Amino acid sequence: MVQFMLALDTTIVNPALPTIQRDLGFTMSGLAWVVNGCALTAGGLMMFVGLGTSLKLLPRVGVKIGVTISYLTSAVGLLLLSRITLDSHYAADLLPGMLLMAFGQALSFVGLQSWALYKLGNANAGLGSAIQTTSQQLGGSIGLAVLVTVALRHTTSLMGDGVAPPVAATAGYVWVLRLGAAIMVLGAIVVATLFETVPFIPPDKRALKTAEAMAGAPAATS
Repeated sequence: MVQFMLALDTTIVNPALPTIQRDLGFTMSGLAWVVNGCALTAGGLMMFVGLGTSLKLLPRVGVKIGVTISYLTSAVGLLLLSRITLDSHYAADLLPGMLLMAFGQALSFVGLQSWALYKLGNANAGLGSAIQTTSQQLGGSIGLAVLVTVALRHTTSLMGDGVAPPVAATAGYVWVLRLGAAIMVLGAIVVATLFETVPFIPPDKRALKTAEAMAGAPAATS
C-alpha cells in the first residue's frame, strides 16, 4: 500500500502539466523536470521529516496506532489532491496534498518494518525483512495497475459520452484519488482492529538484527 502511494504520488501531477506548460511556457523537457522536482519534493524532503517524526512518535504511541495515523494522514492528502481541475495550480492545489501524503507514507515505513521482524529470531530476521520489502514492491505495482485501469475505464466511458478528453482524463484521476483515499481509510481500520500490538524496534537495533542474521552470528544477549 505504501509503495503504491509513492507511485501514485508522482502520477497525479500529470493533470496539471497542461496548465503549467501554458502559464509558464515550459517545453516538454521542462515538464519532465516538473515531474522529477515533484517527486524530489513530496517523496524526498517530506520523507525525511516523516521518518524523523516516526522515530519520536512510535515509541510513545506504539506501532499500531502510529501506522493507523499514517494511513489516515495519507488518506487526507489524497482527498486534498482529488480537488484537481483543468485549471489547478501546482503550489496551491497539488503540493499541499502531496506533502501530506508523503509525510503519512514515511510514518508507516518504520512501523511496518517493526511488524515484519516481530517475534523473528536472528535466523529469520533477514528473511522477514526481505518479505516485507517484496510485499511493498508487489503491492505498489498491483495497486497502481488496478487504479490506473479504473481511471482509464472511467475516462474512456466519459469520452464515449462526448466529454472532452482533458476533462475526462482529469475526472478519471479524481475518481481514483478518492478511491485511493477510501482504500487508505480501510487499511487504517484493518490495522486498528485486526493487527497485533507489537513493540517498536529502533532502526539501529533492526539493522543489527538483520546483519547478524545475514552473517550467521549468534543472537545478542543485550
